[in-house]
Amino acid sequence: MKTLINPIKLSLILLLPVNLHAQPGKLLWKAGFFPPATWSTPAIVQNKIIIQGQDGGMFCYNVTNGNLLWKDSINFGGQMHHPKVSNGYIYTTSGISGFCKVDPNDGKIIWNRTDLKYYITQGTPLAKGNIFFATELSDLYCLNETNGATRWKKTMQTASLLLHPNGNELIVSEFGKARIFGLNVTDGAIKWTINLSDTLGKAGVMALRDSSILIVCSDMTYTPETQKYYGINLQTKTIMWETDSIGYTADYAPPAMFDSIIVISTRKNLGTEPQKLRALSIYSGKQIWVKDNRYGSSGRSIIPVALDGKVFYCNNSDTATKEGYVCANIYTGQKLWVADADTLTHMFSYGGLLVYNNKIYGATHMSGLFCFDAGTVNGNWTMYAANAYNTCNAAFNPGTLIEESTNPIKVQGTVSPNPSSGNLILHEFERGTKYEIMDIKGTQIISDVLSSNNYQLDLSGLSPGIYFVRLSMDGKMSNTYKWVKW
Repeated sequence: MKTLINPIKLSLILLLPVNLHAQPGKLLWKAGFFPPATWSTPAIVQNKIIIQGQDGGMFCYNVTNGNLLWKDSINFGGQMHHPKVSNGYIYTTSGISGFCKVDPNDGKIIWNRTDLKYYITQGTPLAKGNIFFATELSDLYCLNETNGATRWKKTMQTASLLLHPNGNELIVSEFGKARIFGLNVTDGAIKWTINLSDTLGKAGVMALRDSSILIVCSDMTYTPETQKYYGINLQTKTIMWETDSIGYTADYAPPAMFDSIIVISTRKNLGTEPQKLRALSIYSGKQIWVKDNRYGSSGRSIIPVALDGKVFYCNNSDTATKEGYVCANIYTGQKLWVADADTLTHMFSYGGLLVYNNKIYGATHMSGLFCFDAGTVNGNWTMYAANAYNTCNAAFNPGTLIEESTNPIKVQGTVSPNPSSGNLILHEFERGTKYEIMDIKGTQIISDVLSSNNYQLDLSGLSPGIYFVRLSMDGKMSNTYKWVKW
C-alpha cells in the first residue's frame, strides 16, 4: 500500500531549518524514515530524494527541506540495494515484488518482474535508450524499459556491469571468477575475454575512464591476502598494471575517479585492522595516499564520490575518533572539512553519499537522512562511469567525462638536474600531479602521477636529445619544461 503524506502530519520527522549561510559540513536538515534501518545510497529524481529501507519500504523526500512526500509500505523483503534512476523513473528490486519500475510522484509500481528478485548492488541495471540490463543470480537479462519484457537472456553470473562509451558493448565482470567479458548489446554474444593474472581472486566492481582504461576491483573472498586491483587497456585488451595484494572491495562499493586519480575502499584481516581508503594512479596503479577509514567488524566497504578535485566519503569508526562525512583533497588526501559528527547519533553509513547542488545527502543506518552543506563544488556534474547514483546525474551510465572545474590550480615546482644523463627529479610539485615525458615531436613517452613531492625518474634508457616534461593537475592548468638528455 502506498501512502501519500499530509504535510500537516509530520510530527514524527525531525526537520531542522535550512541555513542559507551555512559553512561546509554544517547540518542543514535531518529527516527520519520508517523503519529506521537502511543500507541504501540516496537517489535523486525530479527534485525528490529516494531512500530504500533495509527491512522494507521506499521513502521519498523533498530535496530542499526533507519533508516526507510519500512512503511505500510494501515489504521489500530485506533487500539492501540502492534505488536507480533513469528516464525520470525509479528502478529497484524486492524480495517479494521482484524487479520494479516505480513512479517517483506517488511510489506506485508501473510494472514488475517477480522472477527477477535479486541483483548485485552496483552491477545493475544499466540503461541504453529504451532498453536496460539486469542480473538475477545466474542469468543476465536485456529488458524493454517500457514494459519489462525480455529481449534476450544469457546464462552468466555477473558481478558488475558497465556500458562501453561506443554504446555497442556491455562490459561484464564474472561473479566468483577472475575474468572480464565484452558482450554485444544486441544479442549478448561474447566479443572478447580478459583473464586476470590472479586466478585465486575474484573480479568485482569496475570503473571506466572513457574508452581507454578499465579499472577492476577485487571482490569479496575468503583469501583477501591474494587480492589485487587491475588497470586494463581497453584498446588492446591487455592488463596495464596490477597492484600488490592490498585486499578487496566488499559489497560492490564502486570506486571514484577524477582526473588521473582513482579512489578505492579496501579491506583485509576483518576485525583486526581498519579498512583503508586508497588513492591510486589511473595510469600505473601506484598508491598516492592511504587513510584508515572503517574500524571494527563491519564488512561493508566505503563508497567514495569524486568531484571538483575533491573526494567525499563517510569516515565510519566505532572508536573515539568518529568524524562522519569528510571532504578531502583527492590529490593529497588532506581533509578540507569534516561534517558535524555530533548530529549523527548513529553515524554508521552503509550506503554512499549523494552530492547535489552543493549539498551532501546521506542516510545513516539507524538515524535518518541527513543534508549537509558541501561547500562550492564546481563543474557540469558529469562522472566517470562508476558510481553514478552518488551524484545528481540521474542516469545509470552517466557518460565518460569528468566534470569541468572552474577553479584553476597552479602547477609549480622545479625539474632538475637539467641537462642530465637520465636522472630527473620533479621537486616540490604537489602529490597527485600528472606528469608526461614527450619527445621533440610531442609524442608522449611516459605518463603517470606523482606519489611524492620529491619524485625521481630514471630516464637513462632514452636517446640523447631534447624532451619536454609537462605537469598538470585537474586537467586545467599545466606547465611544460624543456629537458635535455645527454
